[in-house]
Amino acid sequence: MEQLFTERVMQSPDGKYRWARSVNLLTNMSIFLHLMKVLTLVALGVLLGVLFIMLTSGGLTLIRAVAGFFIALSVAWGVGLLSYIIYCYIRGGSFMSYYTMDENGISELFAPHRKEDIENIGITPGLAGFTPVRATNHKTDTTVRFEQVRSLKYRQALGHIKLSMGLEALRVYVPEEDFAFVSNFLAEHCPRVRG
Repeated sequence: MEQLFTERVMQSPDGKYRWARSVNLLTNMSIFLHLMKVLTLVALGVLLGVLFIMLTSGGLTLIRAVAGFFIALSVAWGVGLLSYIIYCYIRGGSFMSYYTMDENGISELFAPHRKEDIENIGITPGLAGFTPVRATNHKTDTTVRFEQVRSLKYRQALGHIKLSMGLEALRVYVPEEDFAFVSNFLAEHCPRVRG
């Protein structure tokens, strides 16, 4: 059966909701902010390691510990910023996510945004350029069953809803016009999330 994706959340004849979302990596900073949060935690881990070593060796001073933390944080953020710039360049500044949602869960197909990359992985662009788009199975497909979801975080300013399943998480990018619908649908269908 053909899968039809549009820019807006639409219900297909099979009862599933489908939509495609283009994410500009330069204007939507959610991935960059997540990267910086992780690198800050890494720098904090380095600080704790340095503190432990200095405590056991007797050479601890507060100034040295704070200076070490800020040096580690600066290096981590510098590497993170450089890595994000390279990632944006490789991705062409954006990526596409194709979503399929039903009563049981949600699936995301993550795809490059450039036409030649899309054709290489088996997605055929529609006649209108962006919509409609037909998608086939792909290795970057992620499926989350709603009973696995432990928390929902709504980030309307960044255009996504974060579904957390313990150590894993999925960001669902949603058009602004459909944000309330998808938020309510997820809240109603995720039994482990406390409202």
